[in-house]
Amino acid sequence: MAGAIILGAITATSQAYATQANPYRYTGADSAEMRRNMELGVAIGQKAYSQSYELESDVIATYITKNAGYDPVEGAKFFARPAAARTSAGNLSFWGTHPPDAKRLATVIETAKKAGSGQMLVPKD
Repeated sequence: MAGAIILGAITATSQAYATQANPYRYTGADSAEMRRNMELGVAIGQKAYSQSYELESDVIATYITKNAGYDPVEGAKFFARPAAARTSAGNLSFWGTHPPDAKRLATVIETAKKAGSGQMLVPKD
């Protein structure tokens, strides 16, 4: 939501300055431009939140897997996919909202160590 507000405010400000500079300018597309930029802001904001949620779910899944008697690191090897399947940014094209594979694998390994040492999963405030 914050992304929509920020890009919406930037768009509104630029439209106001453009109208002030040229009171006769065509303003018929202003609302469509505003809507498009706000939707872009929402998409950008969701991507950031989605990545943090994905990492949090990796932590929770690691504890569940460990408590069920399975090796979470073996399961996390899924994140070590072949380089040929990745885009130039290092992500799989349809996984754009997910964190980089290396970060997810590191999160699972670190969490598995904590779970293995008996450290409990503590909710964040």
